[in-house]
Amino acid sequence: MQYGYHRKLYSCWMLSAYLMSVYLMSVYLMSVYLMSVYLMSVYLMSVYLQSAYNLSLIHISEPTRPY
Repeated sequence: MQYGYHRKLYSCWMLSAYLMSVYLMSVYLMSVYLMSVYLMSVYLMSVYLQSAYNLSLIHISEPTRPY
């Protein structure tokens, strides 16, 4: 009788440990995904701002060029 109780307790513990590891892995993967999305948005914003800056310099300096 005692052996069955300990076996059930052990299997319950193993199941909870497995579920906790799955949960922690999903949290980790979600944080990695969110960090990559954030870094991509920062990169795209910097490219956009750089292109807007370059475009504005071209438009500012173009009328003042001597022909």
